[in-house]
Amino acid sequence: MNYILASSPILLLFVLLTVFKWSGRKAGIISWLFSLGIAGLFFGLSLEVLWVSQIKGIIFSIYVLLVLWTALLLYNLNFRIGGISALTTWLEGIIPDLSLLKIILAWAFSAVLEGIAGFGLPIAVAAPMLAGLGVPPILAVVASAIGHTWSVTLGNMGMVFQVLTSISEIEEAALVPTVALMMGLACVLCGISVALVLGEAKRLKEVIFIGVIMALVQYGLASIGLVPLSAFGAAITGIATGMVISRKNRGGGKRLEVSAPLKATFLKSLETSMSEETARGMAVIGIHKDDYLFSLSKNENTNVRKSFELKNFASQGEHKTFVIALKLAEYHFLKDKLGNSPILLLDDLLSELDSTRVSRLYHI
Repeated sequence: MNYILASSPILLLFVLLTVFKWSGRKAGIISWLFSLGIAGLFFGLSLEVLWVSQIKGIIFSIYVLLVLWTALLLYNLNFRIGGISALTTWLEGIIPDLSLLKIILAWAFSAVLEGIAGFGLPIAVAAPMLAGLGVPPILAVVASAIGHTWSVTLGNMGMVFQVLTSISEIEEAALVPTVALMMGLACVLCGISVALVLGEAKRLKEVIFIGVIMALVQYGLASIGLVPLSAFGAAITGIATGMVISRKNRGGGKRLEVSAPLKATFLKSLETSMSEETARGMAVIGIHKDDYLFSLSKNENTNVRKSFELKNFASQGEHKTFVIALKLAEYHFLKDKLGNSPILLLDDLLSELDSTRVSRLYHI
């Protein structure tokens, strides 16, 4: 019964805010007065306990505001100097897998921010970064809000955990194993939830793997007395693990490399043409100037095979068939090299093709 009475002011505050849509100020005052009444009627609230608790609450509120104001100041400063966009670009560089990057941003990177400051900063920074990657704004906020919650208890430089030990009057050493274990489980569940919110259910195996590693790091750091750094260290580990998995998925970090002689020749051409390009205000060399000659072979009789240029001699249907074949070849080449399936867009696909070619194309 005491548990229900003690939690009733919080429940009242929740109902006033969500059901009756009261303002935070009005709902807070009513809930505060209600809590005083419950404390006086059922828990023997004295005048001495009343004024001590209120002064303690005011002091703690000032501390929270100082942290929050500092965090907001740093965020606005970072935003105005372009730090947010630069950070997004950097993360895109180390985690080139876009779907995994979104999960890491909402889950691990937001927890890094929680470990440093907390108080809304993870959502304020991570959500705009997700939106910049194409995530709908509402989903970006939801994913960030869910993603960093696992790090709240052991984040914010350990402030929440210090309050927990102070209120419960339990020694830190006795509380750490249970809290770290529970927050490790929460870490994995938050990662799974973020993946589902962002529509990336196909990455659940990787998310669980990353989550287990993060949970172990958090438990280890907390167990050796580094509680203020445990969630922060776990989040950094999550980003690093995501980077390794992302590069492994892309064929061990392989890129489409350009041969050294070709690169040297192209750079030499750029240097040679610099003065001409400056004078004309346009690029005079580059891929826009390249031209490829494609040929098609046909059997003239059983023994002779003749080639002719598509550009000058192929029919419209042959042109269209060759372009589609070229695009499909490019698709499979990129898929094999990068380890991911690229998006293939084909416009006006059926025009100028006979029924036989259309049927074959649909069965590819």
